[in-house]
Amino acid sequence: MRSARTSAGRASATKTAIDLPQVMVKLLRRLRAERPAVSAGLTLSQLSALSHLEHGGAMTTSDLAAAEYVRPQSMAVTVASLVGAGLVRRAGDQADKRRVMVSLTARGRAALVGTRQTQGEWLAHAILTRLDRDEQRTLVDAVRILDRLANAPSGVASTPLASSVGEP
Repeated sequence: MRSARTSAGRASATKTAIDLPQVMVKLLRRLRAERPAVSAGLTLSQLSALSHLEHGGAMTTSDLAAAEYVRPQSMAVTVASLVGAGLVRRAGDQADKRRVMVSLTARGRAALVGTRQTQGEWLAHAILTRLDRDEQRTLVDAVRILDRLANAPSGVASTPLASSVGEP
């Protein structure tokens, strides 16, 4: 009996693991449509980098890449485009002159604030008008749970997901 429950639980987790990224991408695309003009041309990667700089303060491109789970070379391209747009600045580290720190500019902060406000207003309206009270409470819990998943350590699963797809 326990084996059947374990198999059913694994199949459910596997289906959720497959469906969740698709739903998240769909929601992110919908939120992107709600961006204000000040940030309309920015990619999700650029907005995420700006957000990390806002929360974490000035950091090196390598540190920013690690925070974003991307290669330093990819982040260097992102940072270069943000510098070109005047959203971040580069400056030498006072403590270690060999290091170059990236920090948010006032224009970068304004792009984040405008984006969050516009997207937040749309999403709050959608939550209040499309979800009942129980669904709203569930969503509050889901946000906390998804944050835990987003902060889970990297690694390869001991059992491939494909092996449990289609299990009863």
